[in-house]
Amino acid sequence: MYFCDRFTSFVALVTFGSQVVLAQRQTYWDLSPFNTPLDGADTSRSSFSEVSATGKNPVKRIAIIGAGAGGSSAAYFLNEYAKKNPIGPQLEIEVFEKSDRIGGRVYPRFFGQDHEKYEMGANAFIVDNYNLMNASRDFQIEKEANELGDSTLGLYDGNEFVALNDNSWSNQAAFYYRYSWGSFRANRFANSVKAQFLKLYDESLPPYRTVEEMLKRVDLLQYLFQTSRDVLINEWSAGPVYTDELFQAISRNIYASNSSLHSLAGAIALIAAQGSYTTVGGNDQFFQKYLEHSGATVHFNSPVTKIKRVPGDSDDLVWNRYILEAGGERISGTFDAVVLATPFHQSDIKVLNLDLDLEEVPYRTVYVAVIEDALVNPGFFHADAIPDVIFGFNSSESFTVIGHSPKTRRANIEAVEPISMEWLSKLFNSTLRSDQVTFQTWKAYPKMVVKESDAEEIFPPINLGPSFYYVNSVESAISCMEVEVMSGRNIARLVLDDLKA
Repeated sequence: MYFCDRFTSFVALVTFGSQVVLAQRQTYWDLSPFNTPLDGADTSRSSFSEVSATGKNPVKRIAIIGAGAGGSSAAYFLNEYAKKNPIGPQLEIEVFEKSDRIGGRVYPRFFGQDHEKYEMGANAFIVDNYNLMNASRDFQIEKEANELGDSTLGLYDGNEFVALNDNSWSNQAAFYYRYSWGSFRANRFANSVKAQFLKLYDESLPPYRTVEEMLKRVDLLQYLFQTSRDVLINEWSAGPVYTDELFQAISRNIYASNSSLHSLAGAIALIAAQGSYTTVGGNDQFFQKYLEHSGATVHFNSPVTKIKRVPGDSDDLVWNRYILEAGGERISGTFDAVVLATPFHQSDIKVLNLDLDLEEVPYRTVYVAVIEDALVNPGFFHADAIPDVIFGFNSSESFTVIGHSPKTRRANIEAVEPISMEWLSKLFNSTLRSDQVTFQTWKAYPKMVVKESDAEEIFPPINLGPSFYYVNSVESAISCMEVEVMSGRNIARLVLDDLKA
């Protein structure tokens, strides 16, 4: 999903104004004013702020595993909600991060003398992502719209460009003729899904305890049981040419999947392609700020290896507390609640004294490369000249998108298979030095496969056990930064409700 900045204006050109405007959208989840940003905050320290343990209110200790979007937002909103309830428990929040940085699947890098930012991980958010938009405003994080500008683009099928949107009027006319009607119909579908999804921001509703409950609440569950291709062609008359070409370019760009992905993910991909933002200094700023304002202590280089459910105090026979091990050493004391904010089967965490049998959710591996001081070879594409942005829209191509600039002599590539130096030498018609290429490989998001409607459990549970919560349970329905934040926020409400109970 991480070439949205190269793509969104192009998609907007062929929607013919089909986006809906929701007049009341800014009334949802706008907790402004938040705390003002910390001036000169030192984000390298292990503890962002002191947590007061004075007063008569009981102190509850919360462990959060993972300092990405879900973990940082859970910490932040736990603190925000606790502050709004002065008679509730005081919280001691500790975040355990296995690496030496904050951000999870966000990987900002800066290249060249012009210090151009390229996000090699989670890239974009949209105007309707109210949590991130609010954070950008309240934490004074500078954002910029992703715009295509004067860039040209083309859809490549492995042999030739089937469509070009460049400086040729004839190519532009052919492009719009080929895709405009299908794009109009597809975006009507996407906007109908968006209108339902935005209802999830209404905090007058109670927090949800299962992903199924969340989706049923806004009438979106049924989209998990059909492919995007079936819905677009059979229900919205977008046509096979649009669906198999332009839509599949979008779905491969956003979710590294062809049009067989479930139709909720397909709608989310279309929404993301309508227009998006990124931050000027890197999207990890959101999660840095969440933690700075959370009152949490952050432990870097602390991979949690074991979570054990134990009884409480001697007069408390309820098994509702937990002990943790990190790096092979037990963390002192017990925790009243645990929030797991990293994919369970990628964590290598052992859970003891809980009957936990989670089906593994397979994730897509995305391969990214940034190449400097090199020019893409048009002959690789059997052409004399090539557009600035090239989408490999079918499965015969391992790359999903290539963006290049003859002016800066820099290229960005995303692929669903490993990017080899041998393949790059063909693409650039030259042998590249290792210092010209920066690689990033990461497990980006779950495979958005169609779900079985009669399955006993479609998603992993949010409650893995008493006072034990799982942020990533929602990811195989919708995977993006904003939804991780929404999940962290929902779990913050659950934790405080359960602690009161």
